[in-house]
Amino acid sequence: ERIWVKAVMRHAQIFAEKLILTRTITCSKKTNEITVTDEIENVGGEASPVMILYHMNMGYPMLSEAAELYIPAAEITPRNAHAAEDLDTWNKVLSPTPGFEEQCYYHAFDGKPGLAAIFNHDRGYGLAISFDSSSLNCFTQWKMMGVRDYVMGLEAGNCYPDGRDVMRKQGRLKFIAPGQKIQYQVHLRIVEDAEQWKQIKA
Repeated sequence: ERIWVKAVMRHAQIFAEKLILTRTITCSKKTNEITVTDEIENVGGEASPVMILYHMNMGYPMLSEAAELYIPAAEITPRNAHAAEDLDTWNKVLSPTPGFEEQCYYHAFDGKPGLAAIFNHDRGYGLAISFDSSSLNCFTQWKMMGVRDYVMGLEAGNCYPDGRDVMRKQGRLKFIAPGQKIQYQVHLRIVEDAEQWKQIKA
């Protein structure tokens, strides 16, 4: 009932971190769903920072002014002053706009299941991304409505894309102990019609 692909990647160097990532991508044969499961193991002798972010970009034709964005977060924080200017319309999808300056919004779910979804009402399809918001507790929305740079990033992660130094200063940097294994998972589902979209938002 499923097709899966598995890969093992080693990230290690002398006098530095020694991590092994085992990634399994599972595709259903019966439904339009994909699950990405990552297991990270620290095979070194010291605790190591561990940062992961699933950078998924929505583009045309799914992304257009006919698209509706749904992220039922408990809290939304703009990344900077420019993003704060349009906080009231963070979920509005514009048509390609010359000179548009990118905006980022950070979404916190506060224990609720992690979910981000987009649906194009003209096309009649969309995508839903679900994840465990307790382990992937930093969700980034990257809004870039430029001409030829037209994209909406929906990015579950255990960090924000501000760099390790910023995460450390904010007390958000995650660590993995020697011998420890951590698992992360994101689930992708094609939203096939308007009825499924209503069910997602219910």
